[in-house]
This record gives sequence, structure tokens and C-alpha cells, in this order.
Amino acid sequence: MNTDKTPNEMMQRHICPLLGSILIAILALIGPAATTTSAAATPTVRDEAHLFDDATLSQVTAAVREIRQKFDKDLTIETFATIPDILQPRFAAEDKNTFYEHWLRDEARAAKTDGIFVLIVKNPGRLQIGVGDKTKAKAFTYADRDEMRDLMLKDFRKAKFNDGMIAGAKFALERLEKNGAEPKKAAPGAPADPSPPPAKIQSAPAAPPASEPAPAEHATTRPAAAAPTTKSSTDVEPAKSIESNK
Repeated sequence: MNTDKTPNEMMQRHICPLLGSILIAILALIGPAATTTSAAATPTVRDEAHLFDDATLSQVTAAVREIRQKFDKDLTIETFATIPDILQPRFAAEDKNTFYEHWLRDEARAAKTDGIFVLIVKNPGRLQIGVGDKTKAKAFTYADRDEMRDLMLKDFRKAKFNDGMIAGAKFALERLEKNGAEPKKAAPGAPADPSPPPAKIQSAPAAPPASEPAPAEHATTRPAAAAPTTKSSTDVEPAKSIESNK
């Protein structure tokens, strides 16, 4: 029997197992990376305007998670450096307050927010806060919303965005507790958790007055999705001139 191997056969014999090992190693690296990317796709705070430092984002995220875990409510915070191009035609055509109320409502709907939604635009400066229909009944009223807005504006007008955002998140948590927001109910059969970990940031805008017709479907910076409605109140311009639609 001829056991001699050609050079090509010898090469295949040694290279094939090596290629298999390399492929397994690559797949092992790709797996965790894909998981990380998916998890990062739903941040607790969307700070596209880069107004907050890491320490602030960490503190606010902790407060948001606690709100979610304790009360099953959301506190969503989104910042934009400016009004997105896709929304510029609406901004030019609509009354300013109406535009921001509709924009906030669209973002909250797309984010499936249930609670409090904070929309911040750096230029032109705007701070818009909305509260969901169910939430505003007791857990966090329009008066609470306005108090939170004024508290944040006090720091925002001095360009102290970190301080203002931390104060706002802390206020939301404390006011929900003070107002006796209904605690989150444990699932049937689930053991009680004496110290649940914090949850994520989300929320909803407030419903418009009965006299205001519901807005038509508009373009949003997120994928469309059903969500709560809200009436918001806050116009703020960071650093330069800060407004507030009271």
C-alpha cells in the first residue's frame, strides 16, 4: 500500500484543523460582542447632546431604575444637540409650543414610555417635560411636573446641566414616593425582593386639553410604536437663553 502523501495533501492535513480552531475562536469573540451591542441599543438615558458627564449619567440611571423597580413607572430622558432635519419642516410650520408638545409625545410613544418624559434640546434651547395620563392623576401631577421643570431650569440657565439633571431625577423619585405612587406588584408566586436593583429610565408625555385636537401621525427620531400621551410644559435654552412654556 502506498502511504506517500503529496505536498497538497500534507498541507490540507495540518491546515484544516488549524482553520477550524481559528473559526471557533472568532465565533466565541463575536457572540458576547453581539449581546453587548443589543443591550446597548436601549440606553436608559439618550444624551445625544453630550450635556452630562459619566458620574451624572450613573446617578440619574440609578434613580430611574429605582423608579421603575419601585413604582413600575418610567423616567425617559432624551437630549438632542439640535432639532433633527426630519422635523425641521414641522418646526417651521407649527406654533413653537405645539411643535415641542407633539415631538415629545411622538418620542414617548415610540419609546413606549409610561410615566415621565424629559426632552432637552441644546440649540435652540428647550426643556420639555411630559407626564402620562395615568401618572398625572396622582403619582406625578402637572403641578409636580412644573415644579420639576423650574428646579431643573434654575441650574440649566447657569449651564449647570449635570446639577440640574441630577436634581430633576431625584425630585421625580422623591415626589413619586411622597404622592404614594402604587408600588410595583410582584408576579404571582414570585419571592419578595427586599432590595431590588435599580431599573431603567423611561416615561410618557401628558395628554393635551380636550379642546386640542389629537395631532396627526408625524415623523419621529425613533421607530414608531404605541405609547402613552402627555401634555408637556417646558422650554429651555441651555447656556444662552433658556425658555419655559408655562
